[in-house]
Amino acid sequence: MPDRESVNLPHGFTKREVYRRIRQDNAEVCSETHFKRIWRKEEQHITIPKVNRFSKCDVCTELKMKLGKTNDKDVRRQLIAQHQKHVEKQSSERQKYYKHIRKAKSQPEKYMSVIIDGMDQHCTSIPQLHPTPKALSYNDQLHTHITGALVHGRGQHAYIDFNEYPHDSNLTINILLNILVRYADSLPPVLYLQLDNTSRENKNRHLFSFLSLLLELNIFKKIKVGFLMVGHTHEDIDQFFSRIATHLKKRSTPSFPKLLQAIPAAFHKAHCPTTAERILHLFDVRKWLLPHQHSMCYHSKPHIFKFALHQGKATLQTKDWSTTPHWRDTTGINHILSSHPDGQPTLVEKSFADINIIHLPDKLQPYLEEVDIEAWRSLYELLTLEEEENEEDSTVRWPICDLLIMAKQPTDRPQLEEHACNTEDETFRQVHIGPKVKEQRTEVRERDMVATYLPEYSTHWPQVGCIRSVHEDKSLQIEWYTGTLTSKWKEVKVPVKGQKGRKQLWVETIDSSSVILPPFSLTAGEKLPLQTVNGLREKHSSYFQ
Repeated sequence: MPDRESVNLPHGFTKREVYRRIRQDNAEVCSETHFKRIWRKEEQHITIPKVNRFSKCDVCTELKMKLGKTNDKDVRRQLIAQHQKHVEKQSSERQKYYKHIRKAKSQPEKYMSVIIDGMDQHCTSIPQLHPTPKALSYNDQLHTHITGALVHGRGQHAYIDFNEYPHDSNLTINILLNILVRYADSLPPVLYLQLDNTSRENKNRHLFSFLSLLLELNIFKKIKVGFLMVGHTHEDIDQFFSRIATHLKKRSTPSFPKLLQAIPAAFHKAHCPTTAERILHLFDVRKWLLPHQHSMCYHSKPHIFKFALHQGKATLQTKDWSTTPHWRDTTGINHILSSHPDGQPTLVEKSFADINIIHLPDKLQPYLEEVDIEAWRSLYELLTLEEEENEEDSTVRWPICDLLIMAKQPTDRPQLEEHACNTEDETFRQVHIGPKVKEQRTEVRERDMVATYLPEYSTHWPQVGCIRSVHEDKSLQIEWYTGTLTSKWKEVKVPVKGQKGRKQLWVETIDSSSVILPPFSLTAGEKLPLQTVNGLREKHSSYFQ
């Protein structure tokens, strides 16, 4: 809870497992029974969640399953050490996130820290009545979805929809826009954005293109985006949702206006303002930016992304983890946006197909006060009107316009560093922007097929062989093949001297400088791949004029 210091151990732990780990690290430990008694009476703030509503970490799940299947001390010690190393890695990621929060709170004129995430709780469906009448079922509720946004040191906000919009990157972008407009008069040059590690809503080129646009419009000078490991969540936003859920479970929420009132009421002791509002419309930023963005690939693995301005364009660098020592540049094109779109985005069309509340005012009549019944009637009329008369795009002001007008851009802002070209040992592939091009490996290995040019064999074309071994002096032992550009290829066999009628493979040692194309493999039909055929045709004119 935000106003209470509580500790949640990872889901799937047991008290016995915790005791075993403590006993393994300490020679003198009380009995397991006494340990559990102390926990129950003195350490009630330490809890193990019974249910994990989030995606489970594959590493944690696998290690816990193996621990549960073995009693071998050495195996258990090894598994526990692996799990501890994994936990320490995700802990270091959290510490970086907390560092950004501290910087935003202590220097709000320089930094803003925002986390956006969705709440996965059924308790926000309305009406919620205590006690619950048997006549009301799950189908007699309006199911809502809450997206939470914490602006550290400034405010916390809940955005509610009735599932009339797709929950994709448009949702994240529009909520971020709402936040930026809310704090437009005090936007700092640096934005720290923390998001859930999901490609559907967050980790995709649509969101990254929008962040690039914010930089190229000079709304920010630098943006860093962080993603935790899949299956490991953020405690602060989870506590925000937990506080809402606890408050709603103890009180009746008979109507939507009462839900909007209940969420801020759950934080009456909070030190920063809390708001709750319905999402009235979403701009289709994905569709608007799509013709102006380059494609991306290999961006699912890195966990840290940095956007910065370089010669007027927003460029991207990545890190595998926050502890990775150096930033990596993208391959291909160094910026995501090719140009800026004109005008403003259209609105995302609402879908009310799954919303059926026409019967609720009458069915709720015995259980609700008249003011709440009237609230349901008003909501039904409003949703019916929204469905029949889609809002005109031109009637809704594009928030970027307000940001450009309202956001202060002092001329004495400190100049931030542009990208430095750094290299590091790669764990994951570098992010690539632009058309995906199949990479060609240049170094040769055993069993690679290669195309060569040796002047002494100039009457033979193409010259193709299979590498048997690679020597330290860069020479290659090669096994020659025969064939044409379009036919099958097979090994060349030559007579064995002094042994009539016997043949052997033609093997020869050549210098690696004789290789003229990247290594390749024959197709399933034992033919040259198309890329190699085209390369040989281009090389032919160089050697045979």
